[in-house]
Order: sequence, then structure tokens, then C-alpha cells
Amino acid sequence: MGEETWTLPALKEYVEAKFEGVQREVKLALDASQAAVNKAEHATEKRFESVNEFRQQLSDQAGTFMPRELAENRLAAIERWQSKMVGALALAVVLMPLVTGLVVFFLTRR
Repeated sequence: MGEETWTLPALKEYVEAKFEGVQREVKLALDASQAAVNKAEHATEKRFESVNEFRQQLSDQAGTFMPRELAENRLAAIERWQSKMVGALALAVVLMPLVTGLVVFFLTRR
């Protein structure tokens, strides 16, 4: 059917127009790609800021905790006190009837 004949200036103009079109498309694609990279970098920075804030909160919170050694020492002191109180109560339970019996005995001995 109709074959086109190209002259050298027409062919040159056609190729340059196509090349410019491709260049524009490549530039648009690169610009869009750079925008996506910038957006991803911004999101990553935000995420790391949140992670760093969380780490700082954990560090601050850990600073308010009682050291393990101190907690264990206090627990041991409470256990010793509890043991003494149980011993004293046991002694009172054993001695109270004895003392009561002696008081009754001496009061009724007349």
C-alpha cells in the first residue's frame, strides 16, 4: 500500500522528535522515582525517630526500677522479719496458756 519515502531532513526531524519524547518520558520516570525515594526516606526517618523515642522511654523507665540486688536484699530482710514474727507468735501461743495456768494456780491457792 502506500510506502512513505523519507528524506534525510524529514527522517532526522522524526528521530529527534522521538528522541526528545523518550527523554521527556525518562525524565518524568526519574523524577517520579526520586520523589518515591524521598518519600520512603522520610517515612524511614519518621519510623527511626519513633523507635528512638521508644528506646529513650524504656531507658528512662529502666532508670526508675529498683536494682535487683537491692530488691533481693529488701526481700531477704522482710523474710527474716517475718520469720522472727512467726517465731515470736509461736512462742506466745505456747507460753500464754502456761502463764495463764500459773496465774490461775497462784490466785486460787489460798
